[in-house]
Amino acid sequence: MLFSLTFLRSQSKELSWNFSNYPNPLTTYTVTNCSVSAEGIPTCSSGHNFINPAYQGRTVFFPENASLLLQNLQLSDSGVYSVTFKVPQQTRHITLTVSEPHFNHGNAEGGTGNKMNSPLVLFLGLLITGGLSFLLLLLLLFFCCRWHKGAVQQKRTRIIKQQEEVL
Repeated sequence: MLFSLTFLRSQSKELSWNFSNYPNPLTTYTVTNCSVSAEGIPTCSSGHNFINPAYQGRTVFFPENASLLLQNLQLSDSGVYSVTFKVPQQTRHITLTVSEPHFNHGNAEGGTGNKMNSPLVLFLGLLITGGLSFLLLLLLLFFCCRWHKGAVQQKRTRIIKQQEEVL
């Protein structure tokens, strides 16, 4: 989830991202050098970024626009996120709701999995399909035999009629 911001940072030297369900900041950033355009939009920024160890590897901070990327979302990530600019004091809040996926296409990560792909269900489906195919084959064989028997009977009848005509 990307928490994207557009802001003017001509005066702010420090900011932090916080999560309502977690007591410590997710990340804090202190600007050491920042170039801004005439409109006050940062064009180049450098500074010190501290990412909370609990969120290490799950968050990416973009100093150019103060956006935060939260990866590998979990249900417990639902809540209110806020970014606070220290000088002048400004805070923006964003509410995130994470829900379980409605379906899962065999993805081994997360979710309950697709129960229709279990080996037993696949085997039963194969068994039923094979059994029905075998029955259709037997039915076809039966009708072919009946047709052949009828054709042989007709030929015999014709031969007998021809023999009677000759006599």
